[in-house]
Amino acid sequence: MYYRLSNTAGMKEIERNFDSTFDFPKLYETQHVINGLKESSIPVITMQKPSSIQFAIWGVLPEGYTGEWQIFQDNFNTLNINYNQLKKTVWCCNMLETRRCIIIANGIFCSRLFDGELYPYYVTAKNQEAFGMAGVYNVLEDGFITASFLTSPLTPEMKRIQHIGDHMPHIMSAEDAKNWIDPSNSETDVEILAHLPVSLALNYHPIAKEFFDQNITYKSGLEPVIYRSIPKA
Repeated sequence: MYYRLSNTAGMKEIERNFDSTFDFPKLYETQHVINGLKESSIPVITMQKPSSIQFAIWGVLPEGYTGEWQIFQDNFNTLNINYNQLKKTVWCCNMLETRRCIIIANGIFCSRLFDGELYPYYVTAKNQEAFGMAGVYNVLEDGFITASFLTSPLTPEMKRIQHIGDHMPHIMSAEDAKNWIDPSNSETDVEILAHLPVSLALNYHPIAKEFFDQNITYKSGLEPVIYRSIPKA
C-alpha cells in the first residue's frame, strides 16, 4: 500500500512537462510529503479537461457518496487500486471507460526489509522531474474530484528495494500519460496502457527512519542516509 507521495516540482515545470495549465495556480504549493491517510489534495489531469491541471482529493469515492471521506477510507482504502481489482469492483469498473486521469508527483516512497528491520526509500525519476501515474477519478455532487492511482507489478529495479508488497504506482512517461487520458482509446488500448512496463528510469536512496513517524515532513527528510547495516541495493 502506497500512502505517501512527494511533489516538490515547480508549477511551471509541471505545466511544461504535461502541456497543461493549472486552473487555480495560486492554490498550488510544493509538498515534501503528502500523507494520504489524511484528506489530501493532489494535482490531476482528467479525460474531460486534458489541457487543465486540477486538484483532487486523494482516495477515490463512489459517485453519489455523501458521507465523510475518512469513514469511507477507514473501511475501503482507495489511495491506490490494482488494475485487476478495479475491474472486479462494481462501483469502480466504469471509471476505466470514462474517468481516467493522470496523477502528478515527483517522488514515491517504499520500504526495504533487511535483517528484521524496515528502511524507507525515496524514489524519483532520474531527471528529478515530475511524472504521471495512471489513475481513475469520480466527481462528487458538490463538484469535488476524488482520485486514485493504479498499481502494477514491481519493475526489476524496484524489486531490489521494495520488500513489502509486490506492486507499485503505474508511473508513466508524459507521452504515455497523454495516451492514458485520450478518450478515443478502446478497451483494448486501455488494457495495453495499464500493463505497459514503467518506461522512466528511476533513482532511489534510503532516507531517515523518522519518515515512518506520521508527523515527520521536513525537507531534509528526503535526503540520502547511509546505513552501514544494509548493503547497497
